[in-house]
Formats: sequence, C-alpha cells, structure tokens
Amino acid sequence: MRLGRVGLSVLLAAALIAAPAGSAPKPLGLILQAQKAQMGNAEALGGATLFAGDTLSTAENGSISLRVAGTQLYLLPGSSATFDGEQDWNVAALHRGGVGFSTQGKDRIVVRGSNVQVYPSTDQPTHGEVTLEGPNQLLVTNYRGALEVMVGGDVIAVPAATAYRVALEAEPQEVEGVGKEAVRRAKVIGVITGLSIAAVAITLILLKNAVSPSIP
Repeated sequence: MRLGRVGLSVLLAAALIAAPAGSAPKPLGLILQAQKAQMGNAEALGGATLFAGDTLSTAENGSISLRVAGTQLYLLPGSSATFDGEQDWNVAALHRGGVGFSTQGKDRIVVRGSNVQVYPSTDQPTHGEVTLEGPNQLLVTNYRGALEVMVGGDVIAVPAATAYRVALEAEPQEVEGVGKEAVRRAKVIGVITGLSIAAVAITLILLKNAVSPSIP
C-alpha cells in the first residue's frame, strides 16, 4: 500500500520539535556492532542503547550497525549521522559519508542530507543506501524495493537496481513574486545501472526547480 503523498510531504518537510526541558531522552534502538566508531564523544559499543538526538560516527576504517524498530542501518567508513524520531518516522540526518538501511516492511525511515530526503515508498522490504559525495551532491542507491527522493516539492521514484545522483546549486536563488521564496535548482542525474549486472544502460538529466524543505 502506497504511503499518502500529501501527508508524507508535510511530515518530511517539518523541522524536528525540541523535547520539553527535563524530559527523558527517547530510546530509538540498539547498536548491534561497532568498530572504530563513536557515539557523540564516547566510544560506541555493541549492545548500547541509541537515544533520540544521538550522533554516531565512524573512522575512515571503522564501521557500525544498529537496529531502529524493525529497520537495520549501517554507517559506511568515514561517516556521521544524527538519529531522531519524528511522529511515526525514524530520521537519520547524514552529515558526511553514507548510511544504508534495510527494512522488513512497514518501517518508516527517512534519510536526510543536502536538503534531500530519501525514504521507502511502499510497505515492502527495502534496502537502500545514501552517500554524500559533496556539500550539494549525493548518490542514492536502491538495491531492493522502491525508494523515493524528495527535493522540496519534487518527488523522484528510484526503482530497484538503480542508482541516482542528485546535485544542487551551491546557493539558493530568490524568485520574483509574493514572499520571494528562496529556491534551489536541483540537477537530478539518474543513472540506471542494473546493480546486479555490469554496464550502464541509460543516463537521464532532469532539471527541477524545488523549494528547499526544512531540514533539522
């Protein structure tokens, strides 16, 4: 069953609301394995609880895997991401490197980076990976299931065995009109790779005007 697009857009574009002062941190999940990795400024250890707002990072030769609800996630070497909860969604805000996730179905996970949001678009098992290649460019790889990439109000479907590269202009540009909204022009380069076989089949270049969403 496909997720409601209108409700999803509103939810994903909303900024995270700070927890009331004095409230206990919300447990999100569990670290399964960690090697040369950190939770905040401390060493990350297998079996440790992951709380809302925790930042995990890996050294250039490090790794870490974790479970959040029914989703298993991992950070690539040289990566950093902050994990949080937003209503019924679990959020991984990627700062550098890459994060992968594998859902078992009906797991609501969204990866955010460079004003782009990536999430499973169905309730079927999904395995995806998001890698920051620069301040305004990222690579979205879908190994299984169906993913969607949201850039402002634009949504791009990423089918299985496909990788998409998304590049944003370095600076938002104002447009004429009421409120003079700041917009980014996103160049979405879709490279259909056939991940299980060698050879690149087709390269598509799409130019999109997209209002930047609020990213925590």
